[in-house]
Amino acid sequence: MTTAETEGKNQEEGDDFVHRRIMFSMLRPPAMLAAHMGFPLKDLTNFMRLSYFRELRESGSTLAEAAELIEVSTRTMKRLNRELRSDFFLPEIEHTLARRIEFMIWAESKSLARIIQLLPSVPREDIELAVEHLLDEERIVQEPDGRAVRYRATQLVSRLVDEGFSKRIGALNSLMQNVAETVLARFITPKDVSFARTLNFRILKDDSDELKAAYDTLLQRMLELEGRVENQTDSVPIRMSMLWTEVDEAEIS
Repeated sequence: MTTAETEGKNQEEGDDFVHRRIMFSMLRPPAMLAAHMGFPLKDLTNFMRLSYFRELRESGSTLAEAAELIEVSTRTMKRLNRELRSDFFLPEIEHTLARRIEFMIWAESKSLARIIQLLPSVPREDIELAVEHLLDEERIVQEPDGRAVRYRATQLVSRLVDEGFSKRIGALNSLMQNVAETVLARFITPKDVSFARTLNFRILKDDSDELKAAYDTLLQRMLELEGRVENQTDSVPIRMSMLWTEVDEAEIS
Protein backbone atom coordinates (compact mmCIF):
# COMPACT_ATOMS: atom_id res chain seq x y z
CA MET A 1 0.00 0.00 0.00
CA THR A 2 1.39 3.40 -0.99
CA THR A 3 1.84 6.31 1.42
CA ALA A 4 -1.09 8.14 -0.19
CA GLU A 5 -3.32 5.06 0.16
CA THR A 6 -2.29 4.66 3.81
CA GLU A 7 -3.05 8.31 4.56
CA GLY A 8 -6.41 8.01 2.80
CA LYS A 9 -7.31 4.90 4.81
CA ASN A 10 -6.28 6.58 8.07
CA GLN A 11 -8.36 9.63 7.17
CA GLU A 12 -11.38 7.43 6.39
CA GLU A 13 -11.01 5.58 9.70
CA GLY A 14 -10.57 8.89 11.49
CA ASP A 15 -13.73 10.32 9.92
CA ASP A 16 -15.64 7.15 10.81
CA PHE A 17 -14.57 7.47 14.46
CA VAL A 18 -15.58 11.14 14.57
CA HIS A 19 -18.96 10.46 12.97
CA ARG A 20 -19.70 7.54 15.28
CA ARG A 21 -18.68 9.55 18.34
CA ILE A 22 -20.86 12.50 17.32
CA MET A 23 -23.86 10.22 16.74
CA PHE A 24 -23.44 8.61 20.16
CA SER A 25 -23.34 12.00 21.86
CA MET A 26 -26.38 13.25 19.93
CA LEU A 27 -28.40 10.23 21.06
CA ARG A 28 -27.99 11.20 24.72
CA PRO A 29 -31.15 13.40 24.83
CA PRO A 30 -33.60 10.74 23.52
CA ALA A 31 -31.92 8.04 25.64
CA MET A 32 -32.18 10.26 28.72
CA LEU A 33 -35.87 11.02 28.10
CA ALA A 34 -36.65 7.38 27.31
CA ALA A 35 -35.04 6.24 30.57
CA HIS A 36 -36.95 8.87 32.53
CA MET A 37 -40.32 7.92 30.97
CA GLY A 38 -39.70 4.18 30.76
CA PHE A 39 -40.21 4.44 27.01
CA PRO A 40 -39.93 1.07 25.19
CA LEU A 41 -36.73 0.59 23.18
CA LYS A 42 -38.76 -0.94 20.33
CA ASP A 43 -40.83 2.24 19.94
CA LEU A 44 -37.73 4.39 20.24
CA THR A 45 -36.07 2.38 17.46
CA ASN A 46 -39.17 2.70 15.26
CA PHE A 47 -39.21 6.46 15.75
CA MET A 48 -35.53 6.66 14.84
CA ARG A 49 -36.22 4.74 11.62
CA LEU A 50 -39.18 6.98 10.80
CA SER A 51 -37.22 10.16 11.53
CA TYR A 52 -34.30 8.96 9.41
CA PHE A 53 -36.71 8.15 6.58
CA ARG A 54 -38.27 11.62 6.76
CA GLU A 55 -34.87 13.32 6.56
CA LEU A 56 -33.87 11.22 3.56
CA ARG A 57 -37.11 12.01 1.75
CA GLU A 58 -36.84 15.73 2.50
CA SER A 59 -33.30 15.70 1.12
CA GLY A 60 -34.59 14.26 -2.16
CA SER A 61 -33.98 10.51 -1.80
CA THR A 62 -36.38 8.18 -3.59
CA LEU A 63 -38.19 5.39 -1.75
CA ALA A 64 -35.75 2.88 -3.23
CA GLU A 65 -32.71 4.93 -2.18
CA ALA A 66 -34.09 5.40 1.33
CA ALA A 67 -34.84 1.68 1.60
CA GLU A 68 -31.24 0.84 0.70
CA LEU A 69 -29.77 3.25 3.27
CA ILE A 70 -32.08 2.19 6.09
CA GLU A 71 -31.79 -1.45 5.01
CA VAL A 72 -35.50 -2.26 4.87
CA SER A 73 -37.84 -3.25 2.07
CA THR A 74 -39.55 -0.77 -0.26
CA ARG A 75 -42.83 -2.04 1.17
CA THR A 76 -41.73 -0.88 4.61
CA MET A 77 -40.76 2.48 3.11
CA LYS A 78 -44.28 2.89 1.75
CA ARG A 79 -45.69 2.15 5.22
CA LEU A 80 -43.39 4.76 6.76
CA ASN A 81 -44.51 7.22 4.08
CA ARG A 82 -48.14 6.65 5.08
CA GLU A 83 -47.30 7.18 8.74
CA LEU A 84 -45.85 10.59 7.94
CA ARG A 85 -49.23 11.58 6.49
CA SER A 86 -51.09 10.89 9.75
CA ASP A 87 -52.42 13.53 12.17
CA PHE A 88 -49.60 12.56 14.54
CA PHE A 89 -47.31 14.71 12.39
CA LEU A 90 -49.59 17.74 12.10
CA PRO A 91 -47.22 19.89 14.24
CA GLU A 92 -44.52 19.31 11.62
CA ILE A 93 -46.79 20.95 9.05
CA GLU A 94 -48.43 23.66 11.13
CA HIS A 95 -45.27 24.75 12.91
CA THR A 96 -42.00 23.30 11.62
CA LEU A 97 -42.79 23.59 7.90
CA ALA A 98 -44.48 26.94 8.49
CA ARG A 99 -41.38 28.26 10.25
CA ARG A 100 -39.23 26.93 7.42
CA ILE A 101 -41.31 28.81 4.84
CA GLU A 102 -41.39 31.95 6.98
CA PHE A 103 -37.61 31.83 7.29
CA MET A 104 -37.32 31.29 3.55
CA ILE A 105 -39.18 34.49 2.63
CA TRP A 106 -37.61 36.84 5.19
CA ALA A 107 -35.00 38.22 2.80
CA GLU A 108 -37.17 38.17 -0.33
CA SER A 109 -40.87 37.62 -0.97
CA LYS A 110 -41.72 34.54 -3.02
CA SER A 111 -44.67 33.11 -4.91
CA LEU A 112 -46.30 29.83 -3.93
CA ALA A 113 -44.89 28.26 -7.08
CA ARG A 114 -41.37 29.33 -6.08
CA ILE A 115 -41.80 28.02 -2.53
CA ILE A 116 -42.97 24.68 -3.91
CA GLN A 117 -39.99 24.63 -6.26
CA LEU A 118 -37.60 25.20 -3.35
CA LEU A 119 -39.20 22.37 -1.37
CA PRO A 120 -39.33 19.59 -3.99
CA SER A 121 -39.67 16.74 -1.49
CA VAL A 122 -42.55 18.32 0.47
CA PRO A 123 -46.09 17.51 -0.76
CA ARG A 124 -47.84 20.51 -2.31
CA GLU A 125 -50.83 20.13 0.00
CA ASP A 126 -48.57 20.37 3.05
CA ILE A 127 -47.01 23.57 1.74
CA GLU A 128 -50.43 25.07 1.01
CA LEU A 129 -51.63 24.17 4.50
CA ALA A 130 -48.54 25.73 6.08
CA VAL A 131 -48.95 28.93 4.02
CA GLU A 132 -52.61 29.12 5.03
CA HIS A 133 -51.56 28.70 8.65
CA LEU A 134 -49.05 31.54 8.34
CA LEU A 135 -51.67 33.79 6.77
CA ASP A 136 -54.17 33.02 9.54
CA GLU A 137 -51.59 34.00 12.16
CA GLU A 138 -50.69 37.13 10.14
CA ARG A 139 -47.05 36.07 10.06
CA ILE A 140 -47.01 36.55 6.28
CA VAL A 141 -49.01 38.73 3.89
CA GLN A 142 -49.86 38.53 0.21
CA GLU A 143 -48.34 40.98 -2.25
CA PRO A 144 -49.84 41.28 -5.76
CA ASP A 145 -47.24 40.73 -8.49
CA GLY A 146 -48.98 41.02 -11.84
CA ARG A 147 -51.19 37.99 -12.18
CA ALA A 148 -49.34 36.14 -9.45
CA VAL A 149 -49.22 36.60 -5.69
CA ARG A 150 -46.06 36.72 -3.63
CA TYR A 151 -45.77 36.12 0.10
CA ARG A 152 -43.76 38.32 2.46
CA ALA A 153 -42.91 37.82 6.14
CA THR A 154 -44.44 40.48 8.39
CA GLN A 155 -41.86 40.42 11.17
CA LEU A 156 -38.10 40.46 11.19
CA VAL A 157 -37.58 38.22 14.19
CA SER A 158 -39.95 35.38 14.94
CA ARG A 159 -40.76 35.34 18.65
CA LEU A 160 -43.82 33.16 18.96
CA VAL A 161 -44.92 32.03 22.40
CA ASP A 162 -47.90 29.70 22.48
CA GLU A 163 -48.79 27.17 25.15
CA GLY A 164 -50.80 25.00 22.74
CA PHE A 165 -49.40 21.46 22.61
CA SER A 166 -48.97 21.48 18.82
CA LYS A 167 -47.03 24.75 18.95
CA ARG A 168 -44.84 23.50 21.79
CA ILE A 169 -44.00 20.36 19.81
CA GLY A 170 -43.23 22.56 16.81
CA ALA A 171 -40.95 24.73 18.94
CA LEU A 172 -39.21 21.58 20.18
CA ASN A 173 -38.67 20.51 16.57
CA SER A 174 -37.10 23.90 15.79
CA LEU A 175 -34.81 23.65 18.81
CA MET A 176 -33.60 20.16 17.94
CA GLN A 177 -33.11 21.11 14.30
CA ASN A 178 -30.97 24.03 15.38
CA VAL A 179 -28.91 21.75 17.64
CA ALA A 180 -28.31 19.34 14.75
CA GLU A 181 -27.42 22.11 12.28
CA THR A 182 -25.03 23.68 14.79
CA VAL A 183 -23.31 20.31 15.32
CA LEU A 184 -22.93 19.97 11.54
CA ALA A 185 -21.46 23.48 11.38
CA ARG A 186 -19.02 22.81 14.23
CA PHE A 187 -17.90 19.27 13.35
CA ILE A 188 -18.82 18.14 9.83
CA THR A 189 -19.17 21.08 7.42
CA PRO A 190 -17.50 24.00 9.27
CA LYS A 191 -19.10 27.42 8.92
CA ASP A 192 -17.60 30.68 10.08
CA VAL A 193 -20.88 31.97 11.51
CA SER A 194 -21.64 29.33 14.13
CA PHE A 195 -21.38 29.40 17.90
CA ALA A 196 -22.05 27.04 20.80
CA ARG A 197 -21.46 27.54 24.50
CA THR A 198 -22.90 25.99 27.65
CA LEU A 199 -22.72 27.89 30.94
CA ASN A 200 -23.06 26.38 34.40
CA PHE A 201 -23.74 28.91 37.15
CA ARG A 202 -25.92 29.60 40.17
CA ILE A 203 -28.61 32.21 40.78
CA LEU A 204 -31.01 33.06 43.57
CA LYS A 205 -34.50 31.73 42.85
CA ASP A 206 -35.86 35.25 43.29
CA ASP A 207 -33.56 36.38 40.46
CA SER A 208 -35.01 34.05 37.81
CA ASP A 209 -36.80 36.98 36.15
CA GLU A 210 -33.39 38.54 35.55
CA LEU A 211 -32.60 35.75 33.09
CA LYS A 212 -35.71 36.60 31.09
CA ALA A 213 -34.74 40.26 31.19
CA ALA A 214 -31.31 39.36 29.80
CA TYR A 215 -33.02 37.55 26.93
CA ASP A 216 -35.17 40.60 26.17
CA THR A 217 -32.01 42.73 26.03
CA LEU A 218 -30.39 40.27 23.63
CA LEU A 219 -33.54 40.19 21.48
CA GLN A 220 -33.46 43.96 21.07
CA ARG A 221 -29.84 43.71 19.95
CA MET A 222 -30.77 41.02 17.42
CA LEU A 223 -33.54 43.27 16.08
CA GLU A 224 -30.98 46.03 15.58
CA LEU A 225 -28.70 43.68 13.63
CA GLU A 226 -31.63 42.41 11.57
CA GLY A 227 -32.56 45.99 10.75
CA ARG A 228 -29.25 46.45 8.92
CA VAL A 229 -30.01 43.68 6.43
CA GLU A 230 -32.53 45.50 4.24
CA ASN A 231 -31.31 45.89 0.65
CA GLN A 232 -27.96 44.24 1.48
CA THR A 233 -26.68 41.31 -0.58
CA ASP A 234 -24.20 39.79 1.89
CA SER A 235 -26.64 38.81 4.63
CA VAL A 236 -26.73 35.29 6.06
CA PRO A 237 -29.72 33.63 7.79
CA ILE A 238 -29.17 32.79 11.45
CA ARG A 239 -31.13 30.46 13.71
CA MET A 240 -30.47 31.07 17.41
CA SER A 241 -31.83 29.07 20.34
CA MET A 242 -31.73 29.98 24.00
CA LEU A 243 -32.68 27.66 26.82
CA TRP A 244 -31.97 27.21 30.48
CA THR A 245 -33.26 25.09 33.30
CA GLU A 246 -32.64 24.35 36.93
CA VAL A 247 -30.67 21.09 37.25
CA ASP A 248 -29.73 18.66 40.00
CA GLU A 249 -26.29 19.08 41.52
CA ALA A 250 -25.22 15.66 40.19
CA GLU A 251 -26.05 16.70 36.59
CA ILE A 252 -23.66 19.66 36.55
CA SER A 253 -20.60 18.94 34.41
